[in-house]
Amino acid sequence: MTRILGMFLYVTSLIAVLGTGAYIAQLIQVFPVEHLASYGPRIPAVAALNARWLPHAPALLFAAAAVSALVAMGIWRLPTQVSNRPFALAALASVNYFLSLYCCMSLLVAWFLLPRLANAA
Repeated sequence: MTRILGMFLYVTSLIAVLGTGAYIAQLIQVFPVEHLASYGPRIPAVAALNARWLPHAPALLFAAAAVSALVAMGIWRLPTQVSNRPFALAALASVNYFLSLYCCMSLLVAWFLLPRLANAA
């Protein structure tokens, strides 16, 4: 049962990472970096910093998913019988979920919230 749960957590985390990459790519196409200046003259430093790396987030998330899949295959194919494989897969899934949530929240805060708050005066 724990094997199934560990695999389920891991597979859903891969779906989350790849889905987040696609979602960010679509949002950045609709709202490009120039969108930050549409709220007003002030662009917060955090928004400017995130504007440098967020357009590359889909590629970074895809690379993270590929590395995660390689590590998961390495964990699953260990020659000895390891009783904590589901725990290792769940820990790897938590890293994937964290990356997905971090990129989503960075996009939300840097692209939409902070520029609006900085120019609300």
